[in-house]
Amino acid sequence: MRIINEPTAAALAYGLKQDLDNYNILVFDLGGGTFDVSILTLDHGVFEVISTNGDTHLGGEDFDQRIINWALERIKAKHGKDLSNNGLAKAKLRREAERVKRLLSSEHTAKMEVEGIIDGDDFSETLTRAKFEELNRDLFDKCLIPVENALKDANLKKTDIQEVVLVGGSTRIPYVQQMLSKYFGGKELTFKVNPDEAVAYGAAVQAALMSGITSGGVDEILLLDVTPLTIGLELSGGEYMRFIERNTRLPVTKVNYVTTEEDYQTSIPIRVFQGERAHVKDNVLLGEFELDGIPPMKRGVPEIEVTFSLDENSILNVTAIDKASKKSGTITINASKTRLSEAEIKRMIRDAERNAERDRIYRETLEAKHELENYCYSVKNSLDSPKVKDSLTKHELSQLQERLQKECFAFVDSHDETRTAEQYKTLKTQMEDFCTPFVTKAYTGRSESSHHEDL
Repeated sequence: MRIINEPTAAALAYGLKQDLDNYNILVFDLGGGTFDVSILTLDHGVFEVISTNGDTHLGGEDFDQRIINWALERIKAKHGKDLSNNGLAKAKLRREAERVKRLLSSEHTAKMEVEGIIDGDDFSETLTRAKFEELNRDLFDKCLIPVENALKDANLKKTDIQEVVLVGGSTRIPYVQQMLSKYFGGKELTFKVNPDEAVAYGAAVQAALMSGITSGGVDEILLLDVTPLTIGLELSGGEYMRFIERNTRLPVTKVNYVTTEEDYQTSIPIRVFQGERAHVKDNVLLGEFELDGIPPMKRGVPEIEVTFSLDENSILNVTAIDKASKKSGTITINASKTRLSEAEIKRMIRDAERNAERDRIYRETLEAKHELENYCYSVKNSLDSPKVKDSLTKHELSQLQERLQKECFAFVDSHDETRTAEQYKTLKTQMEDFCTPFVTKAYTGRSESSHHEDL
């Protein structure tokens, strides 16, 4: 089994039997409840998904609701009746709104009629296409935001798109077509595939391809999909280490290295997450395992090689190997068990965009914290050196160790989320001012008397 999103399926329907050379298409899928955009490159039967975007709360049902709201206002103005809490009346209006919306795709006016809706009286009003467009203008304009985001993610300009393919019943709305054509500089839109049948047609093409059917040009197709969300690893303190970025082409393999956070640590947790936020708690846990048997060493010395391999069916294999002991652990994460819905994916992307500034501050704070922690550990480890021990007095060594423990490590280990990057930077500067004279004395034999007075 292979799962592909609707715009990708529509692209398969569009590109079948077309021998296109490095051809960029944008699939604009505006249906009844959701809106999706995908950008693909077609190259002699190779379908490569470059980026995807969309809005799970935008579609034909939203346009219908605007018509219903207009009708309720007309009823209240003409008859003095508020039917906004009348479920039966609203259900009747919804059915009529859907019919009127479809009619306005080909006509300039449409009669909206509902029998016996107001104390036995009928409702009858004429809705013009111009009024319908006015009612939904802000929703139509929102359709361009995912288009812009998809282009940005694909690192393409409007002029790089050779063809715009329309999919979904709501793309029949004239204003949507005019708006999209204007956005792409007057480009003629593509109606080569039936907007209602394109997804099913493309899914059938993919099924035929997986079944080994070789007729009808199916055997000449290769679909290269992308991962919809970033996949990564949890580090200490809940930091998110990104391995495979969103919109990376599949299949893909990425390798990175992690290490221990404490002295003489013999195991390390490998926790795999999916999402776009800087902190793992805001992402989705896909799976985890423990890598045991790491030789006890000083913090930061062990080298753990972690490999993420994501195949074309979105099956993820994560392997961790300790370079010294060759101990290894692995986990396979099946797409069918962990795959997020389109709605969940888009919600997570929106959350990441909405919290981009907060995540930036979080990353800067973590970076400053790591710099302070690494500096203090480097000083602490140097105190074990025979050269340093011979060069400093017991009193000096004791003062250094005490200050490192009480001021640096206690500050870092408190896990106080109110700490700021500036606080970590300030403490690092203070620790450098305090420790540097002693380190200088240990390695050069020169001391700074002014600092000894501070002790």
